[in-house]
Amino acid sequence: MADGSAVTIAVDTNGADLGPAEVAAGAATAAAQGVRVLLFGPAEAIGDVADGVEVVDAPVSIAKAPDPVIAVRSTPDASIVQAASAVADGRAQALVAGGSTGAALAAGLFNIKRASGIFRPALAIPIPVPGKPVTLLDVGANAESRPEHLVQFAFMGAALAQVVLGIDQPRVGLLSNGEEAMKGTPLVLETHEKLTGSPLRFVGNVEGLDLTSGAADVIVTDGFTGNVALKVAEGVSQTMLEAVRDAAMSSARAKLGGALLKPSL
Repeated sequence: MADGSAVTIAVDTNGADLGPAEVAAGAATAAAQGVRVLLFGPAEAIGDVADGVEVVDAPVSIAKAPDPVIAVRSTPDASIVQAASAVADGRAQALVAGGSTGAALAAGLFNIKRASGIFRPALAIPIPVPGKPVTLLDVGANAESRPEHLVQFAFMGAALAQVVLGIDQPRVGLLSNGEEAMKGTPLVLETHEKLTGSPLRFVGNVEGLDLTSGAADVIVTDGFTGNVALKVAEGVSQTMLEAVRDAAMSSARAKLGGALLKPSL
């Protein structure tokens, strides 16, 4: 931080795929690098922790709640709610959660709240394309959006890419079904017009294939489209990896080739 003190991260351990103990192991790694960590979750399951890591016993989980908004409002002692409150109170500067995205979003909205002037939050994900990383947003926070929302998403995504990812003057693209300015839904057309007159480095419409082409550093869309695009990309990647793995294990010769290639992957 600016005053030289260590950054404190509030972490919700409930809902993590490999359990609270695995989250605690990650917290130990972060603490070894000078980060202070507050772990919120079942103390018994978390176990012993490293120096620089503090456990707040919060066994109640709403990671699987069918309605995250109702769950957050009605369960103030839930681990994700307590972790978000720690950020709101100034005890931590950031929130990390490995459980329900919906619960984390709702807890953040009700406790940390939105920055002044921001209409809606967006879920952003950096897609780690080798040599051509791209940040995609919104990937699910808002199934329906208005043009002014997408414009704000563009500014937020550009800020994330510049400040966190270190990309100077990030290129911003608008996801559409064609590169031409006249292509797209009414939402895309109006958003395109607004972004064209903005101070952002707007490169125009980009297509789905541009998620991996390097045409833009930030790609903006509504939460419904972004979530579908993300899940398609994940599914294709998983299928290709499984196909490569099966081929590499199909014969002794293939296994040898796979062993030679593995260090470069």
